[in-house]
Amino acid sequence: MLPLPPIDVPRLYVTKQILDGIPLLIQREKPISSQDTHSLSRTLALAGLTTWEWDLESGEFRWRPTPWFVQVGVEGEITFERFLGTVYPDDRFEVTEALNRCVERDVPCEIEYRVPRQDGSIAWIRLQGGLERDGAGRPLRMLGVAGEITARKEREAALELAAQVLEYTPEGVLVTDTELRILTVNPAFTRTTGYSAEEALGNPPSMLSSGRHGRDFYQNMWHALRDRGEWQGEIWNRRKNGDIYPEWLNIAAIRNRAGEVTHYAAVFSDLSSQEQVREQLHRLAYYDVLTGLPNRDLFRDRLTNAAARARRNGSTVGLVFLDLDRFKNVNDSLGHSAGDALLKAVAERLTGRFRESDTIARIGGDEFAIVLADIRDADDAANAAASVLNVLHAPIIVEGHELFASASIGISLCPDDGEDPELLIRNADAAMYRAKSLGRNGYQFYTEEMGVHSAERLVMEGELRRAIERGELSLALQPQIDLATGTICGAEALARWHNERLGSVRPDIFIALAEETGLIGDLGRWVLDASLAEASRWQRAGFTGLSIAVNVSGHQLAGGTLVAELKGALEQHAVPPECVELELTESVLMENAERTVALLGELHAQGVSLAVDDFGTGYSSLAYLKRFDIDKLKIDKSFVNDITLNRSDAEIAATVIAMGHKLGLRVVAEGVETREQLQFLAEQGCDQIQGYLFSRPVTPDELLEMLEDTSRFAALANCR
Repeated sequence: MLPLPPIDVPRLYVTKQILDGIPLLIQREKPISSQDTHSLSRTLALAGLTTWEWDLESGEFRWRPTPWFVQVGVEGEITFERFLGTVYPDDRFEVTEALNRCVERDVPCEIEYRVPRQDGSIAWIRLQGGLERDGAGRPLRMLGVAGEITARKEREAALELAAQVLEYTPEGVLVTDTELRILTVNPAFTRTTGYSAEEALGNPPSMLSSGRHGRDFYQNMWHALRDRGEWQGEIWNRRKNGDIYPEWLNIAAIRNRAGEVTHYAAVFSDLSSQEQVREQLHRLAYYDVLTGLPNRDLFRDRLTNAAARARRNGSTVGLVFLDLDRFKNVNDSLGHSAGDALLKAVAERLTGRFRESDTIARIGGDEFAIVLADIRDADDAANAAASVLNVLHAPIIVEGHELFASASIGISLCPDDGEDPELLIRNADAAMYRAKSLGRNGYQFYTEEMGVHSAERLVMEGELRRAIERGELSLALQPQIDLATGTICGAEALARWHNERLGSVRPDIFIALAEETGLIGDLGRWVLDASLAEASRWQRAGFTGLSIAVNVSGHQLAGGTLVAELKGALEQHAVPPECVELELTESVLMENAERTVALLGELHAQGVSLAVDDFGTGYSSLAYLKRFDIDKLKIDKSFVNDITLNRSDAEIAATVIAMGHKLGLRVVAEGVETREQLQFLAEQGCDQIQGYLFSRPVTPDELLEMLEDTSRFAALANCR
C-alpha cells in the first residue's frame, strides 16, 4: 500500500468533517508529524475507522487496513472499478452518484452502503470524505474515512421493527416516567381511549380513571409493581367521550443497568368487544337464530324456574305446545326460504301477546312453546291457546303468496299434570298430537288417557322404523271392476302392517305416523316396488291388460326422486308403463301447482297414467284439472255412501262423472257397497267400480284366483 502524504493544517478541515464527532484535540500551524499521523491512525482504528484516498488522476484507491476490510475482501490498492465491485449491486448507483456530487460540486460526501462478506453475510459501511484540489484549483483527489456500521444498522432495524410493532399492535400502549407523566402512546391508545397523543403526553394515566375502583384497588396495584415489578388484571377506565369500558391491563417497571426504575410501560386490551362476543355467544346458546325467540335450552330453564316458583307459592304454571299445521307443505311447495319467512311471521305475531313474565320459545322446526307463569287456573291457559289461534287466523303474505297458518295446540298444567319439567313437556306434546288427530286448528288439555296413547305412539314409531327390514309389511289388493265388461280391470295396492308386538295396525294410523315421522318416503318406495312386483307376476300369469294403482304421497312428489324411482322399478320388474296408475290427492296436486305440472309431465313421459284420488273433498276445480295431465277421477266414498239417500251427493256424483267424460277422463267410484249405489253409478255412465260390494282388499294370491274366474263379475255388465 502506498504511504499517505503528510496532512497539513489547511487540509485538516476535511478530516474534522469526516470524523463525524471525533475531535482533533490539537491543531497546529505546521504540517503533522509522523508521530501525530501515527496517533491519528490509532485513534481512527480505536473508533473502528480507516482512511481512504482516491487519486482522481490515476484512479487508484488506497485503504488503510482494518479487521473488517479482511471480512469484506478489500485490500490496499485497488482500482475504482474494483472498489465498486465490493459494493452490493443494488447500492452501486447511489455510491457512484455520491462520489460524483463531491467531485462536481465540491460538497462533502457521506454515504451508507452494503458490501457482501466472504462468508455470504452482509456488512454495512459508512463512507465519508471530501475533495482536495491542487494549487490551480483542479480536483486532485478525494480522501476520507470509512467504518463498518453493521451493528448500528441492526440496532436501528430492531428499533424500527419495534416501532412498527408498536404502531400496528391492536393493544394500547403508554409509557410514563417515574413521576407518572405519559411520555409516549401508540395509535391503538388513541383508538381505544379517544385521546390523541398530544392530549395524553405529559398527563398522568389517572386521566382515564372511571371512578369505579377504590383506593385499595390501586394500592394493591402499586404493591405488586414495587414487589414483583409488574401487575396485570381487569380494570374499568373512561374514554374521552365519557363511556366506561373494561380493559385487561399489564403494567411493567422498566429498569436501567443499575436496577433503577426509569419508566413504566402499560399495555392494555379493550374488553368491550369481548363483552359483546360473550353476549353474542350467549344469544347463540340460548336464542333461536331465525326468530330471535328463546330456544329449547332457555325454554327448559324458564320452565324449570317457573315450576319451582309454583311449588313455593302454590300457584299454577301453564305449558302451551303448538305445532303449525301442514307447515311441511310450505317448505315442499314454496321452498325453505318461504318456510323460514312464515316461521318469523308467526314468531312476530306471538310476541307481544303475552306478559313479560311468560316465555315464548321456538323449540325446533315448526314447534313453539309458551310458558305461562303464575296463572290462576286452566281457563287462563285456554284463553292463551285461543289467543294463539286467533292471532294466526289472518292471512300471512310470504314472497307474494297469501298463506293461512293454523296450529294444533296441547296444554299441560303444573302441578295438576306433573311438576317435573320433562313430564310437563311430554304431557303437553301428547295433548298437541291429540289436537292434531282431531282435525287440527284447535287445542286440547292433557289427560291420563293421552299419556298412555303417547307412550304407545313412541313404541309404534320405533317398531315402524324396523318394519321394512323385518319384512312385516305386506300388500293388499282391492279389485277395480270395469262396468262395461264386468271384469277386473285392475287393483289398488294398499299397504298392511302386522307386528308381533302390536298385532295388525290400522293403515290410517301407521300411514299418518309415517308422515309425521318422515318415514313415508321409505314406506312409499316399498309400496311402489312391491306393487310393480305383483304387476309383473300378473304379466307372467297371462293377465296382461290389468293396471296396478299405487298411491303417491306429497312427500314422494316433493322429494324429487319419484321419476327416477319409478323408472328403476319399471325396468327392474319389466312391467309395461301403461299398466301402472299413480294416484294423487287434490291437496298433493295443489301444494305447488307449477312444479306439479312439470312433474306430472315427466311421469306421463314414462308412459304411466295418473288419477286424482278422493275427488270432491278438496279443490274440485275444472281450472286445475285443465292444467294437470290427468287420466282418471276417483269419486270419494263419502259421496257414494249416501248417493241413493242424499240428493246433493247424487248430484255431485253425477256432475263429476259428466265433467270427467267431457274432459276425456275415466271415472271410478270408491266405496260401493250396495246394489242401489251400483245401479245409480252405472246409469250415470261411471266407468269403473271399487268397493266391498265386489271385494274387500285381498291378498295377491287371492286376487290371482279371482282373475282366473272370468265369469265372477260378468253379471255386472248388465247394469248399464
